[in-house]
Amino acid sequence: MSRQKAPPKTPAVDPRLELFQAVGRDLYLTGLVSSHTGTMSVRDSETGIKITKQNAMLGRLTNDDLIELPAQGEVPELAPLDGNIH
Repeated sequence: MSRQKAPPKTPAVDPRLELFQAVGRDLYLTGLVSSHTGTMSVRDSETGIKITKQNAMLGRLTNDDLIELPAQGEVPELAPLDGNIH
């Protein structure tokens, strides 16, 4: 009898993703950012900051491009270099 693998869990989609995508796409289409420049963030009173990770394409953001940046403590490895100014 063979066991079936459980399907991989899909990460929860951030409810703010559509807003990040719309703003990122507008910034890119109007020429205000190039394909891999710029960082967007939004403050979250409970967790710190939701921010686009290093090298995220603002014109084509996915849920995987958003990371949590804690208000205090260890900075995630994929955090953008300018994360401290957000």
